[in-house]
Amino acid sequence: MGFRFQKRFSLSKLIRLNVSKSGVSVSLGVRGADINIRGDKVTGNIGIPNTGLSYRKRLDTPYVEPVEQAKIVPMQTEQKSSSLGTVFLVILILGFVFFLGYWAAK
Repeated sequence: MGFRFQKRFSLSKLIRLNVSKSGVSVSLGVRGADINIRGDKVTGNIGIPNTGLSYRKRLDTPYVEPVEQAKIVPMQTEQKSSSLGTVFLVILILGFVFFLGYWAAK
C-alpha cells in the first residue's frame, strides 16, 4: 500500500489550494459543489454533504459522438401503420399543450 499526502489551504470562502504528493490544484466552489483545476484537467464535483454521496465528472474532455455502424435492413414491401402509437402521440402532445397553458396562466 502506498503513502498518500494531501493538504488543503482555504484562500477564501470559495477558493481552496490543494497540495498533494502528485501536485497542486485549485478548487472553486461551495460545500457540496465545486470545480477542481489541475494542470490540464478540469473536474466538476457535486455531492450531498455529510452523506458520502457524490458525483464527479471530468469537464475538459470534449464529447465525441459514437460512429454509427451501417445496418443492413431488408426492404419491406408493405408499410405497417400503428394507429395505437399515433393516438398515444396525439394524446401526449395535447397533454403537453394543456400543461403549458395551465403553467402560463399561473
